Amino acid sequence: MLVTDEGTLTQSQAILAYLEDRFPTPSLYPQAPWPRARANQLAEMMISGIQPLQNLSVLAYLRAAGLDDPMAVARHYNARGLAGVEIVARETAGTFLVGGAPTIADVCLVPQLFSARRFGVDVAGYPTLLRVEAACETLPAFRNAHADAQTDAVREPPR
Repeated sequence: MLVTDEGTLTQSQAILAYLEDRFPTPSLYPQAPWPRARANQLAEMMISGIQPLQNLSVLAYLRAAGLDDPMAVARHYNARGLAGVEIVARETAGTFLVGGAPTIADVCLVPQLFSARRFGVDVAGYPTLLRVEAACETLPAFRNAHADAQTDAVREPPR
């Protein structure tokens, strides 16, 4: 969620687009068409392909519907999704997921790996993603935006 003087935004793509428009330098989107599309593809793989299946309200619903271990669903789709991101990222990764500058894809990667670890996913099998995460963690913007740095940070894993 992003709260501004203008209002509140709650969806990742809307928040990222707003921030890009408000603070266009440095851009989160490569200028060339192919790298730009690849950055968007990788971001979408995480935003739409992984994140909804680990949403706490979805897991609570699965538990209420009688699934004994909804966390297994989150772990499965995190691992499956990250494996796909790892494969696609290898084609364009430099220091970051798409070349030498952070993009929208990296902005999505760091919290996704954080969530995967919270759900007990072994992330060791994603060397490209881990290398990029380490590069992101050297940048103040990523450190300041990390989930653990937020005033409302949840310190225990979901149940």
